Amino acid sequence: MRARVGGRVYGKKGKPYEPPVREEEQLVDLGPVRARPKRGTDTSGKTERAERPAKDLDPALHKAVVRCVGERRAAAVAAKLSRALECYDAERWGEARRLVAPLITDLRSIPEVNVLAGRLAYRLGRWDEAAEFLEAGRGDDRTDATNLPVLIDCYRALRRYERVEQLWEELRLLSPSPEILAEGRVSTAMSYADRGELMTAIRIMTHGTVPARPLPHHLLEWYVLGDLHDRAGDTVTAQRLFQRVAAVDPAYFDVSDRLAELGD
Repeated sequence: MRARVGGRVYGKKGKPYEPPVREEEQLVDLGPVRARPKRGTDTSGKTERAERPAKDLDPALHKAVVRCVGERRAAAVAAKLSRALECYDAERWGEARRLVAPLITDLRSIPEVNVLAGRLAYRLGRWDEAAEFLEAGRGDDRTDATNLPVLIDCYRALRRYERVEQLWEELRLLSPSPEILAEGRVSTAMSYADRGELMTAIRIMTHGTVPARPLPHHLLEWYVLGDLHDRAGDTVTAQRLFQRVAAVDPAYFDVSDRLAELGD
């Protein structure tokens, strides 16, 4: 996440926080786009000239590219799209965006391309652009909640709070995975905190019981809830929540510093 205006900032020092991502969760929205890597080829069958061969696209995505640009251009366009996905994997956001930008006009009808463009815009702090692409990436399918937390955070950054609340309600009704729901909950709660409505933010973040085996999204929720209680002046509850985080991961974000400030 990026620092405001827009994106999430937690803690008194205003540092942007990147929640830890487990390997199996990376690019969950874009995973189906890629197949196993092979050397790219152009329409003549010659090996694509590149320092590193691009990965092949998922067959369904490749077919969509063909439908948009035709057989003649498909190989070159698919190679650029695949390279952009590789750059996204490598967290080279600027490079990925430069590769995707010229393709958007031709591939705007492909949801996966819109999602990629939206994710890249989000990473670069282009909230309006990110929201536009992510909305387009939803297509006609309103049952996929994968990108809703990011979209919620975009609207939070844009201070479009009514849309934040609409999407949060939609996300809750979809009952997605706990990880996705936690991300959406945090963005929604922080939108209320941005407006000074700390009690509402705390109420949104307060739910469930303490699991026997905490997962990364539990640590995220506990940390954010601790931060909110601290900002609301309830240092006792804040300390208890930060201690809960530190018991699982003492190096989690700045939790050690937060506990030191609270006198632990």
